[in-house]
Amino acid sequence: MALTAKPPKNLTETPSGFFVYGLILKEKDYRKIAELLSPFSDEVICTNPPSTRCLEAVELKRAFMRYNKNVITRESPIEAIKIALKMGQSLKLLRYAN
Repeated sequence: MALTAKPPKNLTETPSGFFVYGLILKEKDYRKIAELLSPFSDEVICTNPPSTRCLEAVELKRAFMRYNKNVITRESPIEAIKIALKMGQSLKLLRYAN
């Protein structure tokens, strides 16, 4: 999959809400993913999905922190989604597959 600077059509032009992100495979260009998605979110929650092939949430957080200072990690995807909803934010993207 080639990454481009053009955002997906389903994102709004104004950054708002949370990204809840998990299941990025270790061999994917997660730094580029963070660079491309960060402008479209106020906050990012990185989570650890149940797979040994996936990048750890703390490593993903480091990548997002280069572009967005509002990044946290949570152990489980369920916990991450609950936090976003509890804060009354709209979830702009739920991504659990590549």
